[in-house]
Amino acid sequence: MRQPPGAIQQVVIDYVDALNREDWVRLGQLLHPDYVEEYPQSGERIVGSTNAIAIRSNYPRTRKTSIHRERVVGGEHRWALAPNFTAIRISSEGDTVTSVNRARYPDGFWYVIFMAEVEGAQIRRATLYFAPEFEPPEWRRQWVEPKSTKQARD
Repeated sequence: MRQPPGAIQQVVIDYVDALNREDWVRLGQLLHPDYVEEYPQSGERIVGSTNAIAIRSNYPRTRKTSIHRERVVGGEHRWALAPNFTAIRISSEGDTVTSVNRARYPDGFWYVIFMAEVEGAQIRRATLYFAPEFEPPEWRRQWVEPKSTKQARD
């Protein structure tokens, strides 16, 4: 059953707020009982909200990570919220949300693609792709224009 966009947005806002507060009980309420999260690049699948919460609550931190939700973009039919990242591009179709984000990790900046399916008032499934920033190779310089990443960091 298709949900109104505002309902999907509220689930993700609540998810981000629970992460910010490290409210693992609330996070468990927001994840579907059959929750599955996949990391295709590492070949990992996290089955169940208990495992997903354990990963988040045991993430090695040198300092408390702040999860930002200032960047909500879109209208009635399109919206975006990028948990703990800066949203670069967001789109939604039905109950599926896709967000391209830029995140700062202890080892530098990474790009993260977050795709989630929302069912009712819970996130049922999510897939995340991670890619680090890297210097462009010299061999292709003659065919490209450099794109400044400074704007995305500011």
